[in-house]
Amino acid sequence: MKEHECRALIGTLGDYVDGTLQAELCADLEHHLASCPNCRVVVNTLRRTIEIVREVETTPEMPADARQRLFARLDLMEYLPLPAGPLLEEEVSMLYVRPGEPCPQCAIGIMDYDGMLNLTCPVCGFGEGGCYT
Repeated sequence: MKEHECRALIGTLGDYVDGTLQAELCADLEHHLASCPNCRVVVNTLRRTIEIVREVETTPEMPADARQRLFARLDLMEYLPLPAGPLLEEEVSMLYVRPGEPCPQCAIGIMDYDGMLNLTCPVCGFGEGGCYT
């Protein structure tokens, strides 16, 4: 089939795979699929992708340190839940340090990002480790 026919039908694939496409459009698409191996590959890939996504039973949890760095970088620290129980000294220093605040180690430098989601002190080098996301 011609490329413009493929492009015209691509927007209907989601409804086709879900079984919600109108009967007339469904017939047109199936007629096109019978003669277009490229579009068959796209439909089969879409179906398999949906199957794989549905097979995943749990959503993987983001590591706490990556979540903290992300929220800090986006200036959303107030939305992080407070941890339960007592915190270790190093946890207190990095969980609640924000850009523009004094360094918790030397109290001289001002904490800032180094461009890699690492909150660091330019004076003493104190900071959060690298981004592992």
